[in-house]
Amino acid sequence: MMESSRTIANVLQQHLRGKKGKIPGLQSLFPVVGCFQFLLCKARPAFLYDMVPRMDNDRASLIVSDLRQIFPALSNLIVLDYNQDILFVCLSTMLDYLDKTKALFIDVSAGLEDTHILPEDEERIEVKHARQCFREITRRWKENPNLISFSFDSHPDICGPSIIGLILGYPAIYYLSSEDHSLNSCLLTVTSVELQLSDQFTAVFSFSVPEALFYDKCSSSYERWKDYISSCLASIGINYRVRTFNQLYHSLIL
Repeated sequence: MMESSRTIANVLQQHLRGKKGKIPGLQSLFPVVGCFQFLLCKARPAFLYDMVPRMDNDRASLIVSDLRQIFPALSNLIVLDYNQDILFVCLSTMLDYLDKTKALFIDVSAGLEDTHILPEDEERIEVKHARQCFREITRRWKENPNLISFSFDSHPDICGPSIIGLILGYPAIYYLSSEDHSLNSCLLTVTSVELQLSDQFTAVFSFSVPEALFYDKCSSSYERWKDYISSCLASIGINYRVRTFNQLYHSLIL
């Protein structure tokens, strides 16, 4: 295991102990370690913690405090609370990403019968809102660098899955006209990035695109994203692989 990965794992083990003080096993922490490696090399601006053991804001803040001191590249790492979800965000990477993003927004509001890419000629309201919020968070952080935990303001005209997809750095983002939506019997092309943190590869990042659009409309965007990911991961010398496969979802909840 790389030294940086081992260091991250040690910090996680220290702060994610169970109720009886049990230290989580190293293998169970690999997905989280991989996510922090993505932040460390700027391969993505943020990740959502949705793993076990459970994470609360206090534990997340302690982890961030330690990682800030160890890794200069994570000096502006913060905890973001969005609808009670815990996200880890690197502010400098986020602002740079929001200024340059060429993410595709895929309209799935009408179901698979009318799935299409939204026009790219105008900047999306999701991007404008996210940039405004993170500029304000950055301003507050610069005034007091000891601040760690922040909240993200929702927008009445922006659907939750769309803004989360943007914050997480997905190259393809689902747009919906309402919060509750599902795609039935949906054939998706799934892309997964896996890091070799031990003798095995661990999946740490994935996104999906309706298969009907992937090769026809998304190929250039996908290749651009893949080149960027490759250059970021090469900068820290970590072994990785990118897998793309089709998978049928009988009910995809967005």
